[in-house]
Amino acid sequence: MEQPTLEIVRGLPGSGKTTEAKKIMAEKNITDHYEADMFITVDGEYKFSPGTIHYSHNWCQSMVAKALMDGKSVVVSNTFTQQWQITPYLIIAKDFDAKVILTTCKGEYGSIHGVPASTIERMKSGWEDDVTVDILEIETDSE
Repeated sequence: MEQPTLEIVRGLPGSGKTTEAKKIMAEKNITDHYEADMFITVDGEYKFSPGTIHYSHNWCQSMVAKALMDGKSVVVSNTFTQQWQITPYLIIAKDFDAKVILTTCKGEYGSIHGVPASTIERMKSGWEDDVTVDILEIETDSE
């Protein structure tokens, strides 16, 4: 069996993450794509609530883990503004011996979910450029 790949797509709201994820899926014949936003989209309507953030990210991580466990390559696209947000996915990838590829989107197309400009500015100010996908460089609480 071919080694599965975890394609991580990161970027601010409105930067083109979903479009990039779909492009990667088409180019590499990947069928599984997950975003935390999928958990809070009901009948095509985005229903954001601050109380659902934790659940949506847990759901997204579990869906990625299931795909990799099944030997599938998968694309995950979320904002991933900081290393700690990517790290759980890197641990999952390591658990299933998946290759990890990181793509950063920097477009400015406008948020389809109506994220306020002040929230995007706050995310921008906390943006970490120097994230890594090398699990050996990640410090975890268990070390």
